[in-house]
Amino acid sequence: MITVVRPTPERIAELKARILNPVAAVFDIDGTCTKPQLLIEYMLYVVGDLSPEHGAIVKPIRDALEEYERRRTYDYEPVMRTAVAAIPSFFRGLSFADAAFNARTVIERFGSMTYMFPRLLIGALRSMPIEERGLIIAITAQPDFLAEPFGELHGFDLVYSTPYEVVDGRFTGERDDRTIFHKGEVLDEIIATFKLHAQRCLAVGDSSGDIPMLERVGWAYGVNPKGKLFDWIRRNPSYWVNDAQANGVTIFTSGPNRKFVETCLDDALPDYVPRFDLPNCNS
Repeated sequence: MITVVRPTPERIAELKARILNPVAAVFDIDGTCTKPQLLIEYMLYVVGDLSPEHGAIVKPIRDALEEYERRRTYDYEPVMRTAVAAIPSFFRGLSFADAAFNARTVIERFGSMTYMFPRLLIGALRSMPIEERGLIIAITAQPDFLAEPFGELHGFDLVYSTPYEVVDGRFTGERDDRTIFHKGEVLDEIIATFKLHAQRCLAVGDSSGDIPMLERVGWAYGVNPKGKLFDWIRRNPSYWVNDAQANGVTIFTSGPNRKFVETCLDDALPDYVPRFDLPNCNS
């Protein structure tokens, strides 16, 4: 089944004919939009717990997750790297129909558990006609059958995700990994295809894998950034979005001597994005 958010030639042609403002808002999904890591939830708890034969495959993920929780570190990337590395073995031989069904279960259960800033930002953009606000796009390492239902739920125009080869209704374990390891190149193609003004575009991510995407736009946001991404934000014109608070969101930008300075929402958004109420953030 072809979904409306999949970047098929027909869908791209449709959108090219509609947008008058050549800009895009580009989002990572896991850890950026969503609080639960949907890929981890899928692999460990939806499929892994129900399929004992996957125990050996998911054990390194469980070990990495336990180490993350034991050390109380802010760096979740080792967990995600372990999960991404395990995916080909994990899916090899699985039924595509079962995988898609389980993905819908994950989205129904966890898909609305999003961080406040990306949720409200997407909502503000969606309040405008696409002709004026440009494109809302996801570039994610998630498998396509997991990412596309999320994109449909939240009103993305396009979702660039990781396709997995299916033969005779089952996964072979082969995949196209561009959205895992080459997000910047994917964004380059999007910019060229839609003739976007990159310096007016915005991108939102949460890990070092999103840096190639963030460095190609004029408005870059790190949601609860950690490790290398936090250091990158400190050194580059961009925004640190502290969206882990119970009472709202605080936005910082790097100031003199690479010290962070709190900023207001009006100053942290491109002029074409409608302003919205962001609790605890100065306006």
